[in-house]
Amino acid sequence: MDEDRQTQVLNALKEASHAVQKNPFCDKDSAIKALLQLQNEDIASMFKDHKLLSLTDHLCNLKSLVHELRESRGLRSYLKYREISRLAASIELVIQAWIDRKNLDKLTKTLQLQTLYQQIKLLEAFESRLSQGFDGELQDSILRSGVFRVLESLLCNPKLDIRVRDQAASAMAALVQFNKDVFVGEVMAGGYVVQALVSMTSVKAIKVLSSLIMAIKSPFVDEIHYQGGIQRILGFLGDPNKEIRVSAMECAMEIAYYGRKEAIEALLKGGVVKRLVELQKSADDEELKAMEMEFAKREKAFRGCVARFAIQMEVGQGLRQRERRSLKGEMLERVREVVESEAEAATIVAEILWGSTP
Repeated sequence: MDEDRQTQVLNALKEASHAVQKNPFCDKDSAIKALLQLQNEDIASMFKDHKLLSLTDHLCNLKSLVHELRESRGLRSYLKYREISRLAASIELVIQAWIDRKNLDKLTKTLQLQTLYQQIKLLEAFESRLSQGFDGELQDSILRSGVFRVLESLLCNPKLDIRVRDQAASAMAALVQFNKDVFVGEVMAGGYVVQALVSMTSVKAIKVLSSLIMAIKSPFVDEIHYQGGIQRILGFLGDPNKEIRVSAMECAMEIAYYGRKEAIEALLKGGVVKRLVELQKSADDEELKAMEMEFAKREKAFRGCVARFAIQMEVGQGLRQRERRSLKGEMLERVREVVESEAEAATIVAEILWGSTP
């Protein structure tokens, strides 16, 4: 049986075991029948994998429980239902662990041999698996496989298609969400991830930057600043691509919230106020209004973005109280320097001091 066929069979068994957990009430159920069809097989030999020995045992136990259920009544019958449900959960866990190992093996050993479409699908499937929540056995398999180094090599290779690099970046961010205690250190080590992300002019890479800032907070902003990424983000604010400008603005907002004094000063000295004023003035454009609904549903994209940046600094986690006051004063001065009229300056200053109108 080839590997793809093995995966199909075990996926079908996993679905059946999941169905049994929901409805373990009779052996006429198609899900239990599907599981019992293989109960006489030596699954480990059939799949040539000793790690499936426990699955063979579980299936044999399932047959015994189903037989006992037929002879049971009342409370005893109910207890047998519960045992079958628990056993089905164990079967699902064993199968999922096997599938995870095979998928990680593909990622680490054969990814480079796949087509572009297959590479992206493998990375998307890995990210989807991580999004299901923490799993200790999956984490052990991830650490043993060295998949993080594979993702890093994809992300940091400028010769690869940007879609593969984007998806590798997204998978890295998913790893951090999966277990921050383990994978934050991997992301921060050497600064290679930050260097790669800020070098990529893509919406997904910038969004990954934002998500990593929210996950890792001030230390990640420090690394962005150390790697020269502040200037790159400021450059993205003037990119011709509207999606990139929106994503870069959101990233700048996260830096304003989590960044320490040095990073905020770098934004201000680099011209973030001028960029935000320009973006705010463009917010009346009808095309941008339509884009706002798609890419910034929680906020009206560029409308009031100068005041929003100031608020992020003021309520954020990275600055001390006296630093907030000092940097807010500096921001007000820069507003007066870059706007074209006193009336416009008064409006924006009022928004910063008192909040923008909806």
